[in-house]
Amino acid sequence: MVKQGFFPPSNAPLFFVHYWGPQDRDIRATEEIAKEAEARILEMENVTAVTTFIGQGADRFTLTYAPKSANENYAFFMVRANELENIPAIQSALAGKLTDLDFDASFYTTGVKKALLSIRSLITTTRALLAYHIMTLAKPFSMPVAG
Repeated sequence: MVKQGFFPPSNAPLFFVHYWGPQDRDIRATEEIAKEAEARILEMENVTAVTTFIGQGADRFTLTYAPKSANENYAFFMVRANELENIPAIQSALAGKLTDLDFDASFYTTGVKKALLSIRSLITTTRALLAYHIMTLAKPFSMPVAG
């Protein structure tokens, strides 16, 4: 009888970063943001390689990966770390490196730190939007007085 956990856990030091821009984002704008994101990821300590796919995910190369359909506002980064143990630290550091590239977009990673990066991205975006609204909408006004 075959055990239920037939496929062993992957020990490849890989993780994925996903970028979703606004729905009306042109693929050329997505490409520019992806190039900058790739450069920032490659500069990080313990990162050995990054493969970037713009407009869709990579072909399916393992059973635990499901590729995304073609979409002009999507980019996919396959990141290789020097050691599997370094991936959580790299994922945590990405929050501060990528969110300022596009406040209208969402960057997130797969794995343990996925939620942390998404929350930090949401906080950064919320702060930027709040500052914008305060600067543009908070103007003095006068109310008519009844009487």
